[in-house]
Amino acid sequence: MAVCHTLVWAAIYLSVPNSLCSCSLATHLQSYEYEAVTFTLPQWPASLPALQGWTIAGDSGTDKTRAQTLSLPPDAKSFTLHLKKNEPFYVCASPQSLAGGFFKCAGTIYPYSSTVTWSGGYAAVTMKTLKAAASQSYLLRFNWERFINVLEQKQQNQSATYNPWLLDSSEVLQAIAYHNFTATKLNNSGTLAFELDFPVFSSYVPQNQGPPDETPAQISIKKGIPSLFMLADSTCKTGVIVCGTSLKNLSMDFISMPIFTEGI
Repeated sequence: MAVCHTLVWAAIYLSVPNSLCSCSLATHLQSYEYEAVTFTLPQWPASLPALQGWTIAGDSGTDKTRAQTLSLPPDAKSFTLHLKKNEPFYVCASPQSLAGGFFKCAGTIYPYSSTVTWSGGYAAVTMKTLKAAASQSYLLRFNWERFINVLEQKQQNQSATYNPWLLDSSEVLQAIAYHNFTATKLNNSGTLAFELDFPVFSSYVPQNQGPPDETPAQISIKKGIPSLFMLADSTCKTGVIVCGTSLKNLSMDFISMPIFTEGI
């Protein structure tokens, strides 16, 4: 029976002009391999500097020719990409404002979710980092869906203090590389949470809750690791570096805001 089907398809192919076969048949087959995927963007808090637009960057992580980029206006609510079905594809949505690239990107990984979230930005950049050294089969074996879900669950349960960008990224990447990753790798540990007596912006958008000029700023830092915040004023030009190993051992320096590149 399989031979009959093969002969039928061969007959159809031979009876159609080559120019038609090479175009319409290829397009027809491609429609089964690719799909248009619409991604929804997160809401931009009114308390932050005005959003000027989004820079979208994505890649399959398995084929260097599949990278896609686009720019969106500040009022964009969603965007659509043409992607190969079921092939992992990370999406980083970087907000642009007067603060430049200070704020961490939002993101997600297709086909596991088409909702771009702030916690998902960490997952997307993790996959982007692994792409440089990982094979397609390697990336396909990792449970990206669980990775995204655990990050979002922790974000919802610990909304005031959880920040995935304070994780030990080297430890996370090594755990994925050596196939011993567990959800506990995504627990914030070795961090300090406290209030400042003046308002600042955190680079992780969910930690900027409420009008910054009305309440003291509660921030989280990694013990012993300098953390950069931005003074919450209209200029977006002054940064605050906070470092400490305990609440009694803290240092603070004011600097001019640097230029940022995305990474972990």
